[in-house]
Amino acid sequence: MNHLPEKEIVPPQTVSLWEKVKPWVYMAAMFVGLYITIQFLTKQADNGNVASRQSVVQIQESYWSTVQVTEEEFYEYLEEQLVEEGYFDYMYDQYYLN
Repeated sequence: MNHLPEKEIVPPQTVSLWEKVKPWVYMAAMFVGLYITIQFLTKQADNGNVASRQSVVQIQESYWSTVQVTEEEFYEYLEEQLVEEGYFDYMYDQYYLN
């Protein structure tokens, strides 16, 4: 033990206030930039909002046919399609019998 060199004691480095606060300042700047970007994009979208709403309504009105189908009729149609194709039997055998 007498032959080992003495340990060097390194004094701790002082960390400046800026080094401690820098991550928080960068994070705050990022959120402010994100807020400003979102505000800019939403205000740009609101300028033509009435025209865009009218065009969406026109597209939806012309997209579907005038045939009115109830929810029950729709599910009956789906069930008939599954039975005709044999999917129901396949799924039943696959999941419930194994």
